[in-house]
Amino acid sequence: MSYDVSICFAYRSKNQAEEFKSCEELVKSVMSALIGQGRKTEFSFLSGKIKTSSDVFSADFIIGDPSHPNFQIKHSEVKQAIPRPLPAIIILPDDSWGSVVNSVLKNPLYDVRGIFRATRLFTEYREADEVGNFWEVVKTLLRQFLRRNGLKEEDFSKPIEWKVKISENCTMEFMSLFSTPSMQRMSAKFKDSLLALDDPVLRALRGSFGNADDLKKRCRDINKFFEASNKDSFRVPSLLILGETGCGKSLLATIAASVIMPDMKLARVNISSYNANSIDVMLFGAGKGSFTSSDHDILGLFIGHCGEVVFLDEIGDMDEESQTRLLTYMDNAQVLPRGMTDSVCSPCILIAATNKDVRNDRSFRKDVLNRFGHVIEIPSLSERKQDIRLLISMVLQNEKINPFIGDKRKVESISLDALNYLEERTYPGNFRELEFCLNQAVNNSFSEGCKCLCLRHFL
Repeated sequence: MSYDVSICFAYRSKNQAEEFKSCEELVKSVMSALIGQGRKTEFSFLSGKIKTSSDVFSADFIIGDPSHPNFQIKHSEVKQAIPRPLPAIIILPDDSWGSVVNSVLKNPLYDVRGIFRATRLFTEYREADEVGNFWEVVKTLLRQFLRRNGLKEEDFSKPIEWKVKISENCTMEFMSLFSTPSMQRMSAKFKDSLLALDDPVLRALRGSFGNADDLKKRCRDINKFFEASNKDSFRVPSLLILGETGCGKSLLATIAASVIMPDMKLARVNISSYNANSIDVMLFGAGKGSFTSSDHDILGLFIGHCGEVVFLDEIGDMDEESQTRLLTYMDNAQVLPRGMTDSVCSPCILIAATNKDVRNDRSFRKDVLNRFGHVIEIPSLSERKQDIRLLISMVLQNEKINPFIGDKRKVESISLDALNYLEERTYPGNFRELEFCLNQAVNNSFSEGCKCLCLRHFL
């Protein structure tokens, strides 16, 4: 079944005849482009034909000069019942907005969806923004016309790859941080920091000391390296990543490590999971017998991973004493393990992250914050609203979220109602929450036997 659209083109004079033709052609071009997208969409139900109507209230919508009599009908003059205000697009012939426009805006018979300047639509001075906005208004009116003719939510949908088609070997999480426009500034700062962090001296340290866990021997080997290199001290290259929970801080640290040392694993500790005593030993090490139940040497992250990337997650939860020791280490890369009398220069590339506002947190030392050579902040999802649709398209192509069952995915499309819901929703858990939300909805849709992700699957 296909539907013809009925439009009332309201123009007052013969001088506007060319504008009338141009307007009709513009509407036809919108319809033609929507119908001819090469895949089945809701617009496939349109015939592509326009029926011009002089009877204003039998038309599906009205376009034209606001001074035309069809725009100036008063509510009290209409004898038949009007089920709804008539969707209307106003074209200003001379680009001027006067009282006649205001009278249409106030008239309950008309639902004005857009006001456009004729000189910016139909002349040689046409503006891309004006034409683009006109397209969007007509597109919305056509969708509403189809809904009134009985199409279901599933008919108003997009295939999951409508924004971008992800290749099989592409890392989805990586794309979520770098592929979208609002992340470009953060991405540029991040790449600048990588160039500064990858120090050639630290590169030479990696893998130079084997896997031995003898603390004294490891310290002697590291000291010999710096004696040969005439290095008495070393300022620790560092990066602090800020951002709300779930926005990708750990992922960014992992990406940084994979770029700086592609063949080595990131050394990571979550500060919030340990008490102050455990953090001190874990970071700076301890000799055998230096505390109760200490029956072996503990190298600590900074000595055990000399020259490598060390990631301190949730550094905002670090106690003040540990912050003081970390401050000293960042200044000169000196490590004094518990139970030893001599320190050792054991520089690492230090990456830290926190979801706390450490700039205004009194419990976090400002001198520690100021020691970080680079600080970047990942925008929250609420700051990336323009990216939501692209992110949704990407997540729905993630095998973990929407896996293949045979040769078809659990869900193959998503309705416009669902997209609008996801765009309006707030995400305190950021990207992680978006993934969870879509994963739950995919499961609900699949259990229902529906291949289209609809609004009801989110509620």
